[in-house]
Amino acid sequence: MSDTTGAPRRIESATLQERVYRELAHSIMTGHYAPGEALTIRALAADLGTSVMPVREALQRLHSDGAVVVTPNRSIRIPIMTKPAFQDLMELRFLLEGMAAAAAAQAITESEIALAEAGIQVDTNEARDWTLRHLLQTNYEFHFGIYRAARSVHLLPIIESLWLKMGPMYSSLERKWDTIKDELTDVQGRHVEIIAALRARDSERTRKAVEADVRDAGRAILEALGVREDDRRKPNVISSQVIRHVDGHQTQLINRMRHGNMILPGQTLYILECEPAAYSALAANEAEKAAEINILEVRSFGSFGRLYLGGEEQDIDVGYRAAVQAIESVSGRVEPAKGK
Repeated sequence: MSDTTGAPRRIESATLQERVYRELAHSIMTGHYAPGEALTIRALAADLGTSVMPVREALQRLHSDGAVVVTPNRSIRIPIMTKPAFQDLMELRFLLEGMAAAAAAQAITESEIALAEAGIQVDTNEARDWTLRHLLQTNYEFHFGIYRAARSVHLLPIIESLWLKMGPMYSSLERKWDTIKDELTDVQGRHVEIIAALRARDSERTRKAVEADVRDAGRAILEALGVREDDRRKPNVISSQVIRHVDGHQTQLINRMRHGNMILPGQTLYILECEPAAYSALAANEAEKAAEINILEVRSFGSFGRLYLGGEEQDIDVGYRAAVQAIESVSGRVEPAKGK
């Protein structure tokens, strides 16, 4: 049975360091820790039932993910996020989770659909008696069960990184829970529609249902936090580079770390860098829809995102323009790019 408090669950001694990382990441994503809260390695190790070494290594990974920060006095804390930054993350969730849901509609198994459906079979009145922690845990399990079913090696890590960054903000809703709980717990109808769309194998219907779910929940949270949609930050293209006719030695260097698509000698490589980082996934999606290209990799480097595309020259020329246009067409408040 799931722990609906969001607290780190005790780890059995035989598990690996990856499990420690996943447990801590899960607790952050489901709002167990508040912005600015200090984390101590020994306390976390005691909660998880492990030595300090795997906890220390997990926190180093979480620091690379942007989920924790190290202060000048070497303490480890959950970052403090501005309201506009939270709004940016909600907008990215809307875009990327819709993509993942559309892909899941074609790849999900009947057993995975049944598992997701079982998690939402709860009486509406019972749901309104839930605590905030219970709601966040249930919502996490429902959504990530669907996103994992998309079988996307690119989208899932980026969606997880968004939840890692925004999860602590949910704890800010605790004091306002009585006034917003009805709106946030009234999700059964939306989740039923998502299940129906998945059963129909209708990608567009599934995408729209998930987008509506994310948008409605996000709107309620943003209103509770006093944030408007216009506060989101407009993304910037930091660099856009086309490298034509890649030779065999270069392709070997590029492909040695690939886990999916690869580039072939004679093809063209495209590299896009943007900020905030998660918009690189939006660019990848639009490029793939516009042309027959291969997505080689989508990666985050702090606040920057990098997209690598490979393919024939004429296809890359079409795809990269679609990628750049996707980012430049997003509206929002304009700030100078960090890379300029």
